[in-house]
This record gives sequence, C-alpha cells and structure tokens, in this order.
Amino acid sequence: MDDTDKGGRPNIGPKVSINFPTEQLAKVDELARETDTTRAAWIRQAVDDAIQREEAAARLRITVSDVRKLLDSGSEQPVLYINTEDGPAHIDDWAGAYVAHHWRIATRDEITDRIGDDPTDSEIRSILGDLQDTVNEIEL
Repeated sequence: MDDTDKGGRPNIGPKVSINFPTEQLAKVDELARETDTTRAAWIRQAVDDAIQREEAAARLRITVSDVRKLLDSGSEQPVLYINTEDGPAHIDDWAGAYVAHHWRIATRDEITDRIGDDPTDSEIRSILGDLQDTVNEIEL
C-alpha cells in the first residue's frame, strides 16, 4: 500500500473536517506563517501540545515530600508551585517573588498557619486533599 494520499501528500492519518471561526482561522494561518509551517502542521502541533499539558496535569499529585521540601526551603518567602519550565510540569518550590500567581499552590506561611512549624507526616497528609484541589484547578 502506498504511503501517500491521492494528492501526493504523505498519509499522516485519518482526515478530519473541522470548522473554525474566521478570525481564529486567520490567527492560525498567521502563526503558521510565523513558524514557517503549514496550517495543518501547526494545528497538529497545537493539539499535541494541549494533549501533553493535559496528561502532565493529570500526573501532578502533591505529596508529603513536596510539602516537606517547601517547609525546609531556604528561599525567601517560598511557595509551592507548578513548574512548567524544566521539562514536564511538576510540583516545585521557589522564592515567591519569582513565581507567577496562577501556578502558585501555597506559601510556607499558609502551610504553617494550618499545621504548625514542625508538622508530622500525618498532619501534612491532613491538608493534602485541599492542596491537591488547588493543583487540579490550575490551568497549565
């Protein structure tokens, strides 16, 4: 069987017909031109990027270890946040001044106000559900 369609293009997969609002399609075309790619290739890449973000978000689970890392951080006013810059999205801590608000899960002060300065693992586990709710609400 031939790996090209009737128009001579490589066969990538099933053809999908989709309608876009005129303004949105114009923006897609503009972005495709800026990246020196075709409309179809740009859309495939955008879909792939969205799938990867959703899969990464589904894997983000906050742990006792994440909270301990925050509590032990030497950073000034540390926050627990979702890091999207060092590979796949993951939970990390850093100085609050450098973390975008929309990725922020909790500050060290917020955690210690709830469970104290030297919490047991059990006390940390008692707040993981609330912290996970915050993680789940963050749009990557």
